[in-house]
Amino acid sequence: MTVPLQCYEKPKPCLICWDIHVTPLIEKDELKLLLEVGMLAATRGHITPAQAIFAAVENERPEAPAAYVGYALACLFRGKAVDAVECLTRGLKRVTPDDRPDLQALLGLALQVSGRSSESRKLLATAGSHPLATALLEPVRLMQPGV
Repeated sequence: MTVPLQCYEKPKPCLICWDIHVTPLIEKDELKLLLEVGMLAATRGHITPAQAIFAAVENERPEAPAAYVGYALACLFRGKAVDAVECLTRGLKRVTPDDRPDLQALLGLALQVSGRSSESRKLLATAGSHPLATALLEPVRLMQPGV
């Protein structure tokens, strides 16, 4: 039997990196704790560490919607709505269909804050009856673009 020398060889990773490919680096409990610490950091004004935490979670678990929500909120707290839009757009491509409405609703808010009010209203209106989208639609309608 020949052992592959590099991980990109399919169908199995190399023996050296087998553990990395089979075992996630962040377990579920650790993931939850990291997300909580990231949100705490963001809400207390420690935006750079919060963004680093959420970026690390996204790197390890790209399908985890909380990583995109947290990073986007940290961007919004910092006044970087364009970065929040970019993050949420990326997240919509990676999360499961069941998790998309939350990201869509937050993306609608980020679009509004970045001055793209017509896109924001359209996105929130098409998000359906999802509670977060419904809750954000009316305040977004009342907001001035870029606010």
